Amino acid sequence: MRKRAGLVLVLFLVLVNANGLLADYLQPPLPRKKLILTGWEYGGLTPQYMKDIVAGVGGKGVDGVGIGFRVPTNLKDNYCEYRSVMSGLTWEKEWFADDIRLMNAAKSDLLTENFLQAWICPTGTVNRKQIRLPWNDDAQWGSVANNLGVLAYVVKQGGFRGLILDPEDYHMSKQYVLQPSDGDYESAYRLARLRGKQVMTSIAREYPDITILFYWLLNSSWDSCRTADVRTPLKVTGDLWVPFVNGLLDALPPSAKLIDADEHGYWIEGPDFVRRANIIRNSCLNLVESENRAKYRTQVQVGFGIYADRYTDTDIGTKPPLSGLKAKRLAKDLSDAFVAADEYVWLYGQQGCFEFWKPDMTEYMTLWKELIPGYETALRISKDLDREGRRLLKELKASDNAKNLVANPGFEECAADAGTQPDGQDKSEWQQAPNKSWGMRQDGPSKGIYSCDTAGGISGGAACATGPTNGCFIQSLSVNPGDIYAVGASSRLKGTGRAFLRIRWKVPDGRMLPDRDDRFVYFQENPGGWSSAVEIVSVPEGAANMVVFLYVDLPSAEDRCWFDNVE
Repeated sequence: MRKRAGLVLVLFLVLVNANGLLADYLQPPLPRKKLILTGWEYGGLTPQYMKDIVAGVGGKGVDGVGIGFRVPTNLKDNYCEYRSVMSGLTWEKEWFADDIRLMNAAKSDLLTENFLQAWICPTGTVNRKQIRLPWNDDAQWGSVANNLGVLAYVVKQGGFRGLILDPEDYHMSKQYVLQPSDGDYESAYRLARLRGKQVMTSIAREYPDITILFYWLLNSSWDSCRTADVRTPLKVTGDLWVPFVNGLLDALPPSAKLIDADEHGYWIEGPDFVRRANIIRNSCLNLVESENRAKYRTQVQVGFGIYADRYTDTDIGTKPPLSGLKAKRLAKDLSDAFVAADEYVWLYGQQGCFEFWKPDMTEYMTLWKELIPGYETALRISKDLDREGRRLLKELKASDNAKNLVANPGFEECAADAGTQPDGQDKSEWQQAPNKSWGMRQDGPSKGIYSCDTAGGISGGAACATGPTNGCFIQSLSVNPGDIYAVGASSRLKGTGRAFLRIRWKVPDGRMLPDRDDRFVYFQENPGGWSSAVEIVSVPEGAANMVVFLYVDLPSAEDRCWFDNVE
């Protein structure tokens, strides 16, 4: 009888952290990780394009987008848009009635995490001099607070998740840096904090459970955390962003959350995402006033930005490929960002677009899937490796394209001149198992017996172990970093004990990678019968071999375990 396929090459990618085997028992449940698309492509799109965006992006590993807006005001030839929150004009809710209608008309379960973008930096000029809002100007800051409150109203009524606020000083106004006109630092600190509170009060009044994603929050000032006295470096640098954020926290309602969605994610990789997350969660607490620290710990999340252009073959594309593909590198960095982030990762781009949403976009943009072949697959699989991997595995098996890379996966072939009891004295040595193409090992004191049971399997042969403690059957396979595999097997226990799979990785010189990259596959309990398990895994960077261990630990010489159908 034909054995079922095993160890299937599914696609590409790198290791993604799972919530863990006990995730179903955690209360409250861990938030699902979410991918938001932003950038030049979406900044020029208004709510009238949301239906097209849902149709083009929905169901492709993306949870939402951050779009712009451009709404006519009550002045001739004048508009309020995402760049003009601090322009001096006081907005009215009625101007956004059409946008709210369009946002609601485009609602879909395929995209539930949508945001309106807005700059929170001055953009206007007077006599060629950049406007900067005086911190003591009640009228101008009242206008800013009103406008952000209007936007909060719009996203609430339109069914969006919240706002993306960008504090970058594009026009060099130095709004959040002390200037001579601000007076002394302590006075300016108090005023900046007051304005932050004023802004958040207006937002919270309209949308108390809003989510606000900042391209950066306090992580931009974390250098000041390196001293015991953080006030001194803040004063020396004239940092007024920190007190403004503290003001936001002063008025942050209990059901709202802020995302410090670190734009530095553009330039880091691997373990640096976890290090940056630690800076935001812990080091930046030193910048938070003591009365706001409980809020910060519970209502401020870590997020990361990824810069898609770095994975292209253009001059900006400085990221090296992984196993020959830039998309694999993109997927790896997205995956590492998801591991470290609490909930949100945003993907920013300038040169490309998911679709040509407007006819003129063909003149100045290229599709991402052309700039980065494999782009859409990278998005889908980086956020949920297990779900997407199983979907692809099902497709491969249905089309009969699944290839089994395991030698003798059903243990039909016995090995000539093989022993039955490993000596166990040197754990680094694998001895030939009774089953062809498989090795075996067990602890030194153990006296377990290994055998090739030609009739004990599901539909033929099986590997059998009787009485070993901490023993295993072993096989090593050549792999490429970033590739994805489905790994699984079937097992049957007689008596007591336990059995599971362990996947380890070897570098080219034969050394094992640290066990933090190991994956474990556990069988569901089925006393006396066959149990199966499949895990979607990906090859870490640097690995050249996947080593599959079929582990068994049996307390007595009468206990027995069979393995079959390794995949």
